[in-house]
Amino acid sequence: MGDDYTVLKGGKLIDGSGGEPIENSVLVIKDSRIEDVGSEDAVR
Repeated sequence: MGDDYTVLKGGKLIDGSGGEPIENSVLVIKDSRIEDVGSEDAVR
């Protein structure tokens, strides 16, 4: 059984820390855990 990935792409990310929202963000979920999040250029 391999790793299970879900990628959410293109939304506005508001992280709740008071920083600027990230437009066109990418959120990578691996096996029900957040693996990576950020701008499209920053996420691999």
